[in-house]
Amino acid sequence: MIAVQVGAFKLDESNVVLHGVTVLDVTGETPEAHTSEEAERTDRKYWEKKRDFASLAVMDKIATALKAAELEERLSSNKHHVALGSTDNNFCWFHPRRTVGFCHIQDELWPEDELLSNLQKPPH
Repeated sequence: MIAVQVGAFKLDESNVVLHGVTVLDVTGETPEAHTSEEAERTDRKYWEKKRDFASLAVMDKIATALKAAELEERLSSNKHHVALGSTDNNFCWFHPRRTVGFCHIQDELWPEDELLSNLQKPPH
């Protein structure tokens, strides 16, 4: 069983971002590390042809928010997802949908991660 606490914060007048934190994991397994080599590399144009612009804007706003918080970020486009990570590893995977403004987001941030604690700090 896995329990996830979900928080929401408003990016602007019409967009809300949901952030899930695993608060209980009794599966006894840790997730495998995702690497950018797992999938065939693509570029932004590939996703712009495949998905709705508003769905891509969700991931863009999250990446922009990380930059504004002075957190290092890197987007890597692959055939099945767009990965967000630092120089060392990926911590978030975006799966933009065809439905306008929808983007499935998967993250692997652990309570001891410095990045997670930085994201949870209130804005200045």
